[in-house]
Amino acid sequence: MKRKEREHLRVDPFQRFIQKTMDDFQKYRREILISAAAVGAVILIIIVIGLFNYFSKTSENKSYSEAYNIVSNNALSIDSKIDKLSKMDSGKGISAAAKLFQASLYYEKGDLTKAKETLAQFPNSSVELINNQKSLLEADLLIASGKDKEALDVLNQLQANTQLEIPRDYVLIKLAKVQAKTNQTPLAVASLNKLMNDFPQSYYGMEARELLDSLTQK
Repeated sequence: MKRKEREHLRVDPFQRFIQKTMDDFQKYRREILISAAAVGAVILIIIVIGLFNYFSKTSENKSYSEAYNIVSNNALSIDSKIDKLSKMDSGKGISAAAKLFQASLYYEKGDLTKAKETLAQFPNSSVELINNQKSLLEADLLIASGKDKEALDVLNQLQANTQLEIPRDYVLIKLAKVQAKTNQTPLAVASLNKLMNDFPQSYYGMEARELLDSLTQK
C-alpha cells in the first residue's frame, strides 16, 4: 500500500467525524444555541442569587453588630441607645434585632407603651432566634400590663415550639411563675417538674425547686 493511501486511511475517520459534527451543528444549530443560552441564563441567575445572598448576609451581620455594640455600650444612657437604634434600618434577617433591642430598652425603662409600639414595627425575621426573643418580650409586656392569660398563651406557644431556639428551661420557669400567679397550681407543678427532669443542670434549677416547694406546701 502506498504511503499516501495509508495516510488517507489514518486521517479520513477524523475528517469524517469533524464533518459529521459540523453537519449536525448546522442541522441543529438553532436548538443548540437556544439550549446554550438557557444554560447560560441559569448559570447567570445562580451567580446573581449567590452574590445577592452574600452581600445581604454581609449587610445583615454588619447591622446586627452595630446594634449590638450600641446596646452593650455602658457609656451610653438608655435614651441615647434608643435614639441610635431608632435611626437604624431593620431587615428581615438578624438585623431585625435592632427593633427588638429598642423595644427591650423601652421595657427596661418602664415605658410599656413605647415598647409595644416598637415591637409592633418588628418585621418577622428569617432568624428563628430573633422571633423567639420577640415572643418572650411580648410575654413580658403582657405580664407587666396585667394580661396574664394572654401572656400564658404566648409562653405555651413557645413551649410547644419544637424548633425553639432559646433556652427551654427559661421558658419553663417563666411559664411556671405565671401559672402559679394565676392559681393554676397543677400546671405550675408540672412545668417545674419538667424543668428539673429535662434540665437537671439548669441555672434555674434552685429557683424551680424553691417555687415547687412553696406550691406543694400550701
